[in-house]
Amino acid sequence: GLEKKLPEPVFLCFTCDPYPVNPLVNMYTRDIIEIILNSDNAVNILTKAGTRATRDFDMIETDRRCKIGATLTFFDETLSREWEPEAAAPINRVEMLRIAKECGITTRASIEPVIIPSESLKIMGMALPYVDEFKIGKWNHDKAADAIDWRKFARDAVALMEKKGKRYLLKDDLKKYL
Repeated sequence: GLEKKLPEPVFLCFTCDPYPVNPLVNMYTRDIIEIILNSDNAVNILTKAGTRATRDFDMIETDRRCKIGATLTFFDETLSREWEPEAAAPINRVEMLRIAKECGITTRASIEPVIIPSESLKIMGMALPYVDEFKIGKWNHDKAADAIDWRKFARDAVALMEKKGKRYLLKDDLKKYL
């Protein structure tokens, strides 16, 4: 188990997914969550797995410090499959957030990479009723991203969040365009 109580929930995870398609790998996620919760800590999960993550809601809904989030990139399922072949369909990720909200779990969405701004804005709009906080970034490490009007996207994203009274955080890489 963990030796001490941490000030923030344990983050699972930004550079991988705690619910990969391979069941031989993702079966360990539940055990990891149990170890964390049994040490009087909480989890903050970020996933593209959609409703695969709901199998552990029975555990994380018992601790109000726990959070679950989805990475939302596209509204269009065809584009999503092209860019994120192992990820759940966008509608399935939003459905996971809806179920989490129904269970009383704090929800969040990570909006990045923003590859097609209009797609990101559409999926944000769809997820609005089910997300407590949005973290909005941009597309980095690809020259194609230079063609995007980041100032317009940042303004449009902020306008959407403020119109709906949503908590949001613009990541530093996007915030500089305002």
